This record gives sequence, C-alpha cells and structure tokens, in this order.
Amino acid sequence: ATYIAFSVLAMLNVVTGVFVESVLKSRSTERDLFMVSNAKELFQSLEGGMHANMSWETFESKLDAPQMQAFLRAVDVDPSEARGLFTLLDLDGSGEVSADEFLNGALRLRGAAKALDVALLIQEVRSIERQMRRVSS
Repeated sequence: ATYIAFSVLAMLNVVTGVFVESVLKSRSTERDLFMVSNAKELFQSLEGGMHANMSWETFESKLDAPQMQAFLRAVDVDPSEARGLFTLLDLDGSGEVSADEFLNGALRLRGAAKALDVALLIQEVRSIERQMRRVSS
C-alpha cells in the first residue's frame, strides 16, 4: 500500500511539473506577442507607420506613451536608461531606429537585466572594434 501511494504521488508530481512548464511557456509566448504588438502600435502611430524611422528625439517623446511603457517593462528597463536602450536598438549606428531594429532588439533584450548588461557590453566591444580599425587604417 505504501509503494502504491508513493508511486501515485510521484506520478502526480510529474504531471504537475509538466503542467506548470507548459503554463510558463505559454505565458512567455503571450508576453512576447504583447511586446511585439505594442512595438507595432508605437511605430504605426508615427508618420510613415512601420516604414518610419524613430530618432532619439521621437523615442524620447514617446517615453510616456502606454505602448512604450509596456515595452520598457517587458525588457525590464527603467525609463531613465532609455538613452542606452536606444543606442542598443540602433544596430547600424544611424541615429535612428527602424521598426525592424526595434522589434528585433525587443525580442533580443527581453528578460532579466543581465541580458541588457550583456547587450551593452556587446555594443561597447563593437564600438571599440570600430575605433581600432580606424586607428590601424
């Protein structure tokens, strides 16, 4: 009887684990879709829609928009760090962020602040690499 009770408890533990894992994956997917939806709404509010580029001034002016607030929460970034975030999203260094750069950056940066730190480090290394190439030329 003890063996059967132990086996049933073990089986219920496995089933609970599988259920919890599937719920967490579903929640993560929903969060990603919500973040992409907010980013699209943000760009559609600009002149030119999804084909528009967002300058730092425009980015800064949108910091109070609900879509931008949701985006910042999703990537776990405080609004005071918006300038650094903009620099990270501007992959080509043009001073403007396209919708593609914004969406790709959003998906790349979601998660804990550690992801943001690593992304900042990668950006800094790229900058140093460009400077080294200029010096050696």
